[in-house]
Amino acid sequence: MDQETLDTARDYLRTFTTDSGARVLEDIEASYGARLSYTRGDPNHTVFREGQRNVLLTIRKLMDMAEHPDKYETPKVETPLQPMDTPEEPGPESDSSFSD
Repeated sequence: MDQETLDTARDYLRTFTTDSGARVLEDIEASYGARLSYTRGDPNHTVFREGQRNVLLTIRKLMDMAEHPDKYETPKVETPLQPMDTPEEPGPESDSSFSD
């Protein structure tokens, strides 16, 4: 995770762990997180509600990133991956058992 993302995540954590921020987060949770996104017969409303829920999930993830940044580090690869050498299988056009 880059420094800018970590700084933003820490801002979210500081904001939503204050008394006021915690109340706002509880309100967002009650309004958008504790219900199903699915709306029978209305895919547009389902998508809209899922978008609302996704805001809450993003806030939670950013707060978790600030508390546990090591969980979100990308492992460094020491050697580049090499493509596997696979033998080329002959296709039907190269099969000499068929003749015209």
